[in-house]
Amino acid sequence: SDSALHTKLRNVMAHLDTNFTADIRLDDLAKRFDISKYYLTREFKRAYGETIFQHIIGMRINYAKRLLRFTDKSVEEIAMLCGFKDQSYFSKQFKRAENITCLAFRRRWRD
Repeated sequence: SDSALHTKLRNVMAHLDTNFTADIRLDDLAKRFDISKYYLTREFKRAYGETIFQHIIGMRINYAKRLLRFTDKSVEEIAMLCGFKDQSYFSKQFKRAENITCLAFRRRWRD
């Protein structure tokens, strides 16, 4: 039913919002919430207007922005803390999302 699906989607969202720095795999999510991964991806996008992957990346970028502003951690450290295994992939995703490099973002807030 619709309300069961919405409850499931809210639970998935809460799980993502809590665990966005972890290695989250679609197969694991589907198994955890007892839902087909294809149905989950379609209904998540329909409900929230973005894919699960886009949501996770968005959460990670927002966390990275806080770390860049309020800590002196290296970009590599921040990438790892945010759940990215590869600093160059993190930098590319950050630039795509913010239209600015990580270090330029940090400088903007420091100056």
